[in-house]
Amino acid sequence: MSLQNLKFRPGIVRETTSYTNQGGWYDGDLVRFRFGLPQKIGGWQRVSSNTFQGSCRSLHNWIAFDGSDYLGVGTNLKFYIESGLQFSDITPERKTSSLTAAALATVNTEFTVTVTDPSHGAFLNDFVTFSGLSSAVNGIPIGNLNIEHQITSLVDSNTYVITLSVAATSTASGSGGDAFSAIYQINTGPNSTAGGTGWGAGIWGGIVDGATATTLNGAISSPTSTANIALTSATSFSSGSTTLSSELLSSDSAINVASVSSLPAIGTVKINSEVIRYGNITGTTLTDLTRGAFGTSPAGHASSDAVTYLGVVLIDSELITYTGVSTNDLTGITRGTRGTSGATHADNSPVQDARAFIGWGDASATSVTTELRLWSQDNYGEDLLFNVRDGSIYLWQKINGLTTRGVLLSSQTGAIDVPTVCRQILSSDRDGHVIAFGCNPVGSTTQDPLLIRWSNYETDLDWEITESGTAGDLSLGSGSEFVRAAETKREVIIWTDTSLHSLTFLGPPDTFGLAQISNNITIIAPNAVAAVDDVMFWMGRDTFYKYDGRVQTLTCAVREKVFGNINSDRLRTVYAGVNSEFTEIVWFYPSSNATENDSYVMYNYGENVWYYGTMARTAWIDRGIRTYPQSTGTISSPYLYNHELGTDADGAAISSYVESSQFDIGEGEHFSFIDKVIPDLTFEGSTVDSPVVDFTMKARNFPGANYDVSQEGSATRTSTTPVEQFTNQIFVRVRGRSIALKVSSDTAGVQWRLGTPRVNLKQDGRR
Repeated sequence: MSLQNLKFRPGIVRETTSYTNQGGWYDGDLVRFRFGLPQKIGGWQRVSSNTFQGSCRSLHNWIAFDGSDYLGVGTNLKFYIESGLQFSDITPERKTSSLTAAALATVNTEFTVTVTDPSHGAFLNDFVTFSGLSSAVNGIPIGNLNIEHQITSLVDSNTYVITLSVAATSTASGSGGDAFSAIYQINTGPNSTAGGTGWGAGIWGGIVDGATATTLNGAISSPTSTANIALTSATSFSSGSTTLSSELLSSDSAINVASVSSLPAIGTVKINSEVIRYGNITGTTLTDLTRGAFGTSPAGHASSDAVTYLGVVLIDSELITYTGVSTNDLTGITRGTRGTSGATHADNSPVQDARAFIGWGDASATSVTTELRLWSQDNYGEDLLFNVRDGSIYLWQKINGLTTRGVLLSSQTGAIDVPTVCRQILSSDRDGHVIAFGCNPVGSTTQDPLLIRWSNYETDLDWEITESGTAGDLSLGSGSEFVRAAETKREVIIWTDTSLHSLTFLGPPDTFGLAQISNNITIIAPNAVAAVDDVMFWMGRDTFYKYDGRVQTLTCAVREKVFGNINSDRLRTVYAGVNSEFTEIVWFYPSSNATENDSYVMYNYGENVWYYGTMARTAWIDRGIRTYPQSTGTISSPYLYNHELGTDADGAAISSYVESSQFDIGEGEHFSFIDKVIPDLTFEGSTVDSPVVDFTMKARNFPGANYDVSQEGSATRTSTTPVEQFTNQIFVRVRGRSIALKVSSDTAGVQWRLGTPRVNLKQDGRR
């Protein structure tokens, strides 16, 4: 007999077979590698018992001038600032209605209240706060009414339902003389991205949730009028035109145009008498076409023919197409399209962007998508700038305290030409500018998904472009839409859907310069980027990337394991973070059968190794201002967690393990027999007196066979002074051509790190 060291290469490898990966680790969960050796990851604990509403997708930590420690928390339902273990709701308000108690209808013994508020503009799950009611309504105390409510059902554009904790005592409307205010917060957003193609991609008789919404600014008194339609706001309602750059045949599946700068990423165009839908833009080519849409017929078109964007809005039950936007007016109107009938519409009627509308008998060849709610945020001094992706920019001022809400940046005194819609806001500390990405141009309310604008020096309010100022704008020259921007010490790195760019500060007169770094790259989600000093790491559609002055594709040892087990319908939830203490980049993602992030993959950039596991997290922020890295749980566990704290999962045991690939004894032709394992590990950091780790030896005779024999033994610490002592040897009886080792623990209070265990083996017969 002889003792043989079991020493394995660091990191987990899944790009080969287990047999080919001899001498390496093949599987694991909730372990990391340090100095080449596996160990159980650190534990986590709730910061407090306080919760937030919704799924968090954004965290930002900063310190005010007086030392106050703030954490911005953006969810699909709310926006909070966490400070002193409390979540303060600073979600902006969008509208205040003056109502009377007559607007509140109840049914005896029921807990619901039906609220009538003409053109309320609310979505399902929106929040409204009642204030000013002076007496009970149908037996419901005012203390149960003069509070915040969540809308639990939408009846129509004028009526919705809330649910209370007490029941009404009569069936009636409230007393008409008791006036009160209904204060609506900005519309909530979806908790996930949903999409589809073809039949069923849209909603019969309606439009997808989350579509751009506004109201009429004036009644439409005629069912046939084609006069301009006045909107309260035309933000995000697209328009534009271009020309064909080459002949288009009736059978062609792509359209080559002169310019795409005025066209949205997905939409509909009209060329002569044919209406054509497109689902993607690559360069100056429109692809994923539906030819002859809206009942038109495919036809041939000559080079230089006009290509006009054809928008469509839904007002009540009427679909109306338009070809242009002038300030807040829709122009080029065609009434009662796609089988609907012209009608009259009252002032303040809801108007919805119906690009994604799919009617009965109307198949879609393009992707129809509802985006999950994403936020961007950055502090400007001690204040906070934050915005809903593809929405408005808001400001929270520290001086006003945590009991005040965010307000529209564009509504502040002194605001000039502030973008009214953008995809991301960023405060550039090194040069004193605020930068908006994927925003509307000056003088227009139409969002340009490739436009970058920045404010004048050392102001977040003045965006006026003048010869003497530093405000300006630039357009990204490739890709069809902006995805993400991240700041390093020397530049701002910008991702589009297909390219990478560098925005650098030049000083006057140009202020910023823009250069393309790389083309033909991908990025899986806006939050899939993590920065370590001047190095960027991100997850693409099927690979991982690194940028440190040049773009590199990372060789990922678990690539197939990750991308072969990811839910492609929920990619937008992917979130990247840094755990600098252990030189790790972590990406949280949804596994193939999950609707929320339940898995992670880690890249240890200090040791150049990969590992993966299971953990349900929606957002992450590294330690720095705060002592520990922090994360947020999913909607079923809406807490803020401290990580690398203790040994357990918020009081529960962490089940961690690492398992080696099978390895031959000798040449693999002979059977071998193992009867003893000499453990080598440390329990440093454990909080129980006798921590235990299980060693399992597994044997099989052929690479494709199941493990025939599996025997387990435990190593237990027995003393810590003067030298840590534990089980001397573990007796097993394992026989086979190849062997694998598994090290695991599933009890509370245990922390372990593996060294180089040894096994006692001898050659055995074939019996």
